Amino acid sequence: MIFHSVKEGFSEDHVERAMGAARDLAISEELDQRETGFSFFTNLAGVMKENMGSMMDDLVPLLIEHMSTCDKKLLNDGMSQENLTSHILNTLKDEDPDEDEDEDVLINFSTVVIDSKKAAIACLASLSNNCPESFFPHLKDALQIIMTETDSGHMGIRSDAISCLPHLFSSANHSFPIPHDFSVELLDGILKLLEFHIVEDLDKPAAAKSCIALVVSVKTYPLRLNLGGLNNVYVLI
Repeated sequence: MIFHSVKEGFSEDHVERAMGAARDLAISEELDQRETGFSFFTNLAGVMKENMGSMMDDLVPLLIEHMSTCDKKLLNDGMSQENLTSHILNTLKDEDPDEDEDEDVLINFSTVVIDSKKAAIACLASLSNNCPESFFPHLKDALQIIMTETDSGHMGIRSDAISCLPHLFSSANHSFPIPHDFSVELLDGILKLLEFHIVEDLDKPAAAKSCIALVVSVKTYPLRLNLGGLNNVYVLI
């Protein structure tokens, strides 16, 4: 936070030592320490911008790997993420549950796992926003994991993943050589996903995050919208 506040005039030697400590935290077996490391890099990206480019090949795969593997620690009963999501959605959609059916499934989400995952999502968003050129080679993998998390059974993770999407698109919207059609198709896919959550997501906070993300996307990247995307947004509103 000191580096984030000072921005200019910080000591490169201090930053280098802090980055080394943050790397150690980010690969720690203790997930609360990983969360701290991820949060450090989230803030540091706002200070160093593309000067963090040399770290992308290590940092982005680390964040993605963390998000992929920590799902296994979310539950205490061995239920898979897919079964968890299915169970939650079926429970929420059941407007007239059978009171005689005693299926009490205890789902214990580990707070530290969830917090570390949310920190990883925030870090991906910050890296894409602040270091778009060096982040771009990792955009496909980052989008894949974030798209997966938009279907998470945990509302907080799902909401954060939805909010992350416009930030990830900023990497594809920059001025380095990218086919225009690619960015238009990418934004169109993101908007369709957001539209789906606005209409279909049973959790109002997640639907609200989708509304905000859609507005941010349309407002920030108007030249990347195709006519179909504009019409869909108009109809949705």
